[in-house]
Amino acid sequence: MQFYNTFKVGIFFIALLAGLSIFSKSKKPTGSFYEAEYYYVLANSGLPIREKPSPKAAKLYKIPYNTKIKVDKFTGVENTFQGLKNYWAKVTYNGRTGYLFSGFLSRLKGPKYNLRSLKRYAFDTFKQIENTVIKKDAGDHKQQITIFENNISLSITEGFETYGETLFLPGFTYQEAFLIGINLDSRYSKFSYKPDSDQEYFQCFYDPDECIEMGDCLTVATKNSGGIYISIAAGC
Repeated sequence: MQFYNTFKVGIFFIALLAGLSIFSKSKKPTGSFYEAEYYYVLANSGLPIREKPSPKAAKLYKIPYNTKIKVDKFTGVENTFQGLKNYWAKVTYNGRTGYLFSGFLSRLKGPKYNLRSLKRYAFDTFKQIENTVIKKDAGDHKQQITIFENNISLSITEGFETYGETLFLPGFTYQEAFLIGINLDSRYSKFSYKPDSDQEYFQCFYDPDECIEMGDCLTVATKNSGGIYISIAAGC
């Protein structure tokens, strides 16, 4: 009997230690992205809400693209979808509570699907706080720079057979910019988020910190200044 009781106590402590080990490995989301109160759903086909923080859990309903929602809390449960790695979040929407994958959430409102214009997206979405500045060089190239709220800026470069739009998003994440990109142009909606990938079509012609080049048209990149850039090339 004494051996049996000792055995039970031993099993109890093993289970307790195992539980503590699992608990200690639980990840807690950190960073400014997780400190916001409201987010936009940027999954173009809508984002499913599930009963539990798992892709295998029952679907309760789906939240449409560009819907603004309030996150109750982020869990420590991670998953990866379409190359995006992030945590599950607990949300309440239309009076119902469930869990969604936060990799398709953004603090930025998304563009009208397949808009294909950073200029229209910027002026439709952000509050302009400074007049547009126009600069010209000796080669007759023209650059227009517009400053919006939160230090977001839009640069448009025009010249002979040259046109490009670049949106600078300081303080936002690389994944948030990627979500803007894949919804801005439907041709890239199925692209996976793979920064620093060895696949040829992700290589950029310059060397930023991270870069995703989507064909010849759309580029999402980070630079040493700490900001995120989205660029659209001429003819796109």
